[in-house]
Amino acid sequence: IWATWCGQCLAETPELNALVAEFDQDTNVVFLAVTDDSREKIQTFLNNRPFDYQHITDSGELKKKLHKGLISYIPEHLVVDQDLNVVFDESEPKGSIADTLRQVIKSLK
Repeated sequence: IWATWCGQCLAETPELNALVAEFDQDTNVVFLAVTDDSREKIQTFLNNRPFDYQHITDSGELKKKLHKGLISYIPEHLVVDQDLNVVFDESEPKGSIADTLRQVIKSLK
């Protein structure tokens, strides 16, 4: 979960893009970016700064539902398993978020 105004979100995108590329051939792994920014704003942003996740925009209602105890900080990184159970939730990574996500994803295989 991210926002275009979030400095940490912007700083993380290059390593997250590399992670997406690493799992590009794995159809069991999907990377989603959820934001309450509009589709138009995100498209303009992505034209200048690539972020290779699939994007869910205009997600104000979803964000409100998630915010009830799940989202405490932006960016928020979640990993869900095939049954949609949250198996990882990190809002303030202690090091490389891509390395952490890689380990979590590989542990689910």
